[in-house]
Amino acid sequence: MMILAMLLQSAPLVADPSKIRPAESPGTWVSNADYPPSAQRAGIEGVVGFKLSVDRAGKVTSCTVTASSGSSILDDKTCSLMMERAKFLPGYDAKGRPFGGEYSSRFRWSIMKNAPIIPFVGTVGEPYLFTMRIEVSAEGAITKCETLSPPGIRENTGPCRDILASKPIKPYVDAAGRPVPKVLIIRHELEIRDQ
Repeated sequence: MMILAMLLQSAPLVADPSKIRPAESPGTWVSNADYPPSAQRAGIEGVVGFKLSVDRAGKVTSCTVTASSGSSILDDKTCSLMMERAKFLPGYDAKGRPFGGEYSSRFRWSIMKNAPIIPFVGTVGEPYLFTMRIEVSAEGAITKCETLSPPGIRENTGPCRDILASKPIKPYVDAAGRPVPKVLIIRHELEIRDQ
């Protein structure tokens, strides 16, 4: 089962010194590894709308869920991650003084259904690592997928075959709001344990 977690931007990021803005791409604030295990096991998905209050130093001081996913697990995890990881550049008034503000967005928690099971051979107590590299065009199309590890899995087979067949995603944007291509590295770790 592959998990997709993505931040949905309702408006492009614009470099405007009179407004607060993320210090880095909001897509870096959450990774697939952050999906709450209990929600994943239960197949819970959803979109969480949230609002962040940001002080004049760019630190998030509060997170409010503005539209629930229908799951308190996903809602709570979203705000927890935003409080921990979201960083902002302050806005500046006409006299050059920094100020804070609010930032609103949405976050989608999604489990990719019917993803192929990755074949593996492992030893009890030794982790099995699987790493993929995915190229996304400025338009959001997935243009290339390759398995970096373990060695021996052919390009565009297994999980990559399904990823390449998927619909385009919302394009990533730079600080000026222009769509830009990106490379995604997805790492999965599996550990086999005795019962």
